[in-house]
Amino acid sequence: MRNLLIFMALLVVLPSCSRVTNAVSGDAPTTFEGIRFKSKLSASSDDRRAFTVNVTPFTVNPRAALESGRYEATKYCLREYGGSDTDWTVGPDADPAGFQPVNDTVVLSGRCTQS
Repeated sequence: MRNLLIFMALLVVLPSCSRVTNAVSGDAPTTFEGIRFKSKLSASSDDRRAFTVNVTPFTVNPRAALESGRYEATKYCLREYGGSDTDWTVGPDADPAGFQPVNDTVVLSGRCTQS
């Protein structure tokens, strides 16, 4: 009976572990203005402070998509360097009309500047 209870508890707990792992690793979709965005950050191999963020879907709500990218970058800079200061090359404050999405995905790029 005890083993059955332990097994049942594991069945309840284990599925949530992947959600926690995804949220920490940055693979989980984020929600802005009620829309789920998939934002994936990749750090440069030459300079780990430099990164790009791919965000999709862009055309549903371009401004919210850009904020989703900012959020992902802020998480990265805070986690890795202890601050959210970012020098954007192509950033979320730009006019959304200036972006040319490919497959409904835009790419933001920047560099964490916290020392």
